[in-house]
Amino acid sequence: NLGDYLLAATTSGQVPNTTWNATASIVKSSNEVVVKMANFGEVDVPLEIAFHGFSSVKPIKTAFIVTSNHGSDKNSLDNPTYVTDSTISIDVSHLPLSFTLPAMAVVVIRADVEV
Repeated sequence: NLGDYLLAATTSGQVPNTTWNATASIVKSSNEVVVKMANFGEVDVPLEIAFHGFSSVKPIKTAFIVTSNHGSDKNSLDNPTYVTDSTISIDVSHLPLSFTLPAMAVVVIRADVEV
């Protein structure tokens, strides 16, 4: 896991028939929180993400998403686009952040914070 310290990442509520997990850590040298989420299920998971214990959270610049239609998909020279990646901008002016974790995806969100 990237970061100097692992942070407590808690979840509440359940979405039936989903398999997902999340970790959060802080990079002390840059005061950056890194949230990693993985959804191994075939259903999108609606989430609310909050950042507790910081004096402020600056707007998130980007989230990096890697996704595919099936868990067994892999890229090859003949088919290089089964698994794709994209970068999106996220506005965190209103917390908690409402975010939908796509099915069969890994998402990394980076946020600058003040401790």
